[in-house]
Amino acid sequence: MSSQKNDHESLTLCLWSELSAGWKAVVRELSITQEQVEYAGTVGAAIALCETNDENELAGLAILVEGDAVGFLLLKRAGPAPEWVPDDAAVITALRVDAGHQGHGLGTAAMKLVPDWVRENWSGVTRMVLSVDEENAWAIRSYLKAGWSDDGVRIRGRIGWERRMTLHLDNRG
Repeated sequence: MSSQKNDHESLTLCLWSELSAGWKAVVRELSITQEQVEYAGTVGAAIALCETNDENELAGLAILVEGDAVGFLLLKRAGPAPEWVPDDAAVITALRVDAGHQGHGLGTAAMKLVPDWVRENWSGVTRMVLSVDEENAWAIRSYLKAGWSDDGVRIRGRIGWERRMTLHLDNRG
């Protein structure tokens, strides 16, 4: 199981396909609020995408902390990515943190690890992008803390106004 660490020393990211059956069962049982489902969809829908797409274009990453699965997110590029995503970018979608683990900075810490995962696994990606619902103030604060910048672009999304955010990848390694 490959993993990477960050400010929360025990926080790691693990590719869906590298999780054991037991870990996969734990991730499937993450408890997310109805508001998170509104913003990002269900965990089950995200997992289904992981099981039917090429990992070179779509990757599901479990967020693990001290022996517990606390969240899950999707990374997309090329074909599975929305049409607004530039060719040199990867997009983060469907970030979820288990309701019992929210408010501890775990989502922010995970967002700080994702760029390293992308650099190591997806060559050619020079930036990361995302779209976040304007009403999702918690997520926006988390992304800003993780180093993302607001592009100033607002679009009408599925459930309201969305803002676009970008994180440029440098050659750190």
